[in-house]
Amino acid sequence: MRINRPNGRKYAVALAMSGLVISVTVVSSAVALAGVSSGGVATVSNVGSSSGGTPKFGERIPVAGRVTTGDPVRVSVRFRASGTESWKRLHTTRANGRGQYRTTIRAKSNGALQIVPRRGDASRTKPIRIKARTRLRVSTHNVNLGNRVRLGGLARPGGHRRIKMIVKGPDGRQIRGSSNSNGKFGSAWTPQQAGTYTIRAFVGNNRKAAGSGSARRKVTVFRPAGASWYGPGGTTACGQTLTAGTIGVAHKTLPCGTRLTLRYGNRQVRVRVIDRGPYVAGREFDLTYATKEKLGFGDVGTVYSSR
Repeated sequence: MRINRPNGRKYAVALAMSGLVISVTVVSSAVALAGVSSGGVATVSNVGSSSGGTPKFGERIPVAGRVTTGDPVRVSVRFRASGTESWKRLHTTRANGRGQYRTTIRAKSNGALQIVPRRGDASRTKPIRIKARTRLRVSTHNVNLGNRVRLGGLARPGGHRRIKMIVKGPDGRQIRGSSNSNGKFGSAWTPQQAGTYTIRAFVGNNRKAAGSGSARRKVTVFRPAGASWYGPGGTTACGQTLTAGTIGVAHKTLPCGTRLTLRYGNRQVRVRVIDRGPYVAGREFDLTYATKEKLGFGDVGTVYSSR
């Protein structure tokens, strides 16, 4: 009869019992079967951003490392989100014959990364830190003075955050609020002065990701102004020859070269102050002939100006 013993030594014991001889052979379970690797230890040598710095939500993050084994082996990439205890397998990849692997993961939350080879020990956990991706939208990019502009946005990943929207321009201000559990936020702004504004939203940190800022949104605020037209011919007070194709306006006080935008109906044009006038009560601008034609303006009326 054969008896397997865990110490792996092979020996024979002859026992004389009732005239029988019993031979015992023990084979150690620690001996590896031919052609089967005992595995290795996984390491993570690089987790970074493809764009440099802290990766933003949704960005692909390169991951590289090696497994201390002498043959190709499949490894699992798994992730544990901040504030949770459970691991989620993202995907699998294969290490080459030198045990090296390269892959990417999608940035979705702060947390920890771990590489688990099919045979061998898992890597140490690698912390993952990301920034939120913040988007801001405005209800209109052109608004008449006194009308409201609706502001809204989204910060991903979601969760409650503090929100600050900075309005820069003649009527600059800060608008504060918070996002809901889905990362959505909103507010409204009613400008009190004409001009060109830029608006940007900033979101604070939460457990899921660090805060970030949105792209700038531009809003032009217009006020009504009386206008007429003149020309062409002659030289303007700002030293420019006035032809039928000259784009510009005359104004009594704005410095020569001042840029502004005029709207009339559904049309608008960007112009410079090139002359002085008009010297008629109730009129602020004299439009050149070319400006009048671009706007589809009549002889006398009201235009909307950004200055």
